[in-house]
Amino acid sequence: MNDEISIRLYSIADEEWISLQPNADFRSTDVYICPICGTESNLWTMNGNKPRIYCQLDLYIEHDKLETAQKNYLALIMRLKNFLGRKEEKDLIITEKGLLAEKIDLLHKMLEGRDDLIIVNSKAKINENYPFSRYNMSKNIWKC
Repeated sequence: MNDEISIRLYSIADEEWISLQPNADFRSTDVYICPICGTESNLWTMNGNKPRIYCQLDLYIEHDKLETAQKNYLALIMRLKNFLGRKEEKDLIITEKGLLAEKIDLLHKMLEGRDDLIIVNSKAKINENYPFSRYNMSKNIWKC
């Protein structure tokens, strides 16, 4: 008796069913863009019985720092939008917003150019708002 479980997916390009083992990787014909760092990928992983797409840069601490900086930046924008306090306080928030913008630019530069695309043609559909799954571990990009 075979204890291995396989998942069957239909390959539209090859017009045939393919079997994948749990945790197997496969490439889609569509391109997916990470909503945090903008990295493009078409690499999917079977996670149990569900296919998931991961941003390959999500493994890095810098990806988490970028996500946190983006959330803080948006919070500052909302705070400024509804601000009713003193001018000095508003100036501090504007300065903090500027520093966060510089940090976001620096982190984007550290992560750019690391797309993970293979076998993509010019007619590939671009998916910008697809929810990426998250890895459970982190490492520093400088040590790679």
